[in-house]
Amino acid sequence: MTMQWINILHFYQPPFQDLAVVKKVTDECYLPVTKLLLDHPNASCIVNINGCLLDMLGERIPRGKSVISNLTKLIRNEQIEITGTGKYHPIFPLIPRHEIEKQIRLQENSLKRHLGVKDQPAILFLPEMAYLPEQAQLFREKGYAWVIIDQSSLQNGTAKMGKYQLSEKESKCKLLVRDREISESLGNSIWQKITIENSQDFINHAQKKNNGESFVTTATDVEVFGHHQKNRWKLLKEMYTNVSIKSILPQDIVDHFDQTEVNTVPSSWSTEKNDQTQNIYYPLWFYPQNRLHRMLWQLLDITLDETRRHGNETQNGTVDTLLSSCPFFWASCRPWWNGMIVEKAADQMVDLVSALEGIRSRIVNITESIRIRIYDEISLLNTTGRAVEMQTEFLKKHKINPDKMQSSLL
Repeated sequence: MTMQWINILHFYQPPFQDLAVVKKVTDECYLPVTKLLLDHPNASCIVNINGCLLDMLGERIPRGKSVISNLTKLIRNEQIEITGTGKYHPIFPLIPRHEIEKQIRLQENSLKRHLGVKDQPAILFLPEMAYLPEQAQLFREKGYAWVIIDQSSLQNGTAKMGKYQLSEKESKCKLLVRDREISESLGNSIWQKITIENSQDFINHAQKKNNGESFVTTATDVEVFGHHQKNRWKLLKEMYTNVSIKSILPQDIVDHFDQTEVNTVPSSWSTEKNDQTQNIYYPLWFYPQNRLHRMLWQLLDITLDETRRHGNETQNGTVDTLLSSCPFFWASCRPWWNGMIVEKAADQMVDLVSALEGIRSRIVNITESIRIRIYDEISLLNTTGRAVEMQTEFLKKHKINPDKMQSSLL
């Protein structure tokens, strides 16, 4: 039985990423993976590449233009489908509608400029697969036929995964549903519960997981294939050359699967069931008990509001970049922690507000006060060892080896 496989690869680097890191990832991952696809004309996948990374590859990374050239050829060969997304990787459910619309528009412009994509993509990749059912109608209105979600966003589990063409009941958006367990194991992530070291492992686990069904959708950070995990791109090569695995694209689902409607719930590709039962749907980016999260969102809200009110074109472009999910991720201690990244984000926000023409001094003072409290909180978490304690508690609770985290860091 041939395993039909939709492979979704997510290319992303934050807008503030060190260019030396981007160069390293380009050489170890982006070039080998895109060349692998070109070398195997029957290989196909869905590619999400954020506009902020395209900007770096096209303008600031020596071999970045080769990656863009490879992607352009793959589009022309109809081997890949490019997705829409938010250019700077914001968490859609946590930002205003007009900011979502702008981020999607900025991404579409980046695809046109760098990859020559003339038509709007049919598929929308939600950053971190952070999904809110109420927003699905907006995505339909913006012209997206498909939305990629994690299986945790399917109400009542995953009984219908891999057996039907699914659509969201209210919005009628068609859904590509990521199999979390297979994806985490394919990406060799800290969360993996099973081991996939070769293509036969993939087939065996996918068929067992899906009750013998010969269809699976995976979505992973592409960086695991060669950067986080040295030479792991060779696993992709083995999977693409295994005659028992056929890589397909969404049109193949439309042609061969009956359609059924499903109800969806808020989630992300890292949200746990325990989080959902507490109505905490995006804990890595907004956890109610996380003081840093609350203060950082308060500061961002003020920065957004005042910049949209008083900012010039350049300042409005800067605030677009500050919607990146990364500072909130690194403030989470679930288990990720980097206070310096959080401080840098706070500095950027305060500096931007302070430079606005016509800004009231009271607003500037408020942002300065929030920044000081953010610095104090980070200092407290570091000096008392509480940040490390929170990380350790999280890792122990989830039975994760701390050494495993190192392979996931850029």
